[in-house]
Amino acid sequence: VEIDGVRTLLEKLKHDGVKLAVITATPKKLAKIALNTVGFSKYFDFILTPELIKGGKTRRLIFIISALMRFTSPKNCVLVDDANYAHKAAKRTGFKTIGIYDKWRNDSLDACDKKFLNYNDMLEYYNKNGKL
Repeated sequence: VEIDGVRTLLEKLKHDGVKLAVITATPKKLAKIALNTVGFSKYFDFILTPELIKGGKTRRLIFIISALMRFTSPKNCVLVDDANYAHKAAKRTGFKTIGIYDKWRNDSLDACDKKFLNYNDMLEYYNKNGKL
């Protein structure tokens, strides 16, 4: 993952008032350490993990709770992820989904609404269209 592209995208989204969350299979304590290490903590409003919501990104519940924590409907939420199983669960919840290619995972991402090869491409799309 090219950190600069991610940082630029996160800065733009946060500046534009987009509420951002981390939904991860990583234990919350480790996720916080990782976000702090790369300086990304300031961009995210909350972290959800399977420690809190059983089933994690394989089930709809974590996405429903994420929308509720933003005080919005799932149809107003977008999942950005490299895992096709997460896209399937998020779409069943009503989320829009964006796949980001990960060469180590090499997932098909066939359940996504949109796909990007990297975060710089996603930023370019966002800058051009004003939304993801």
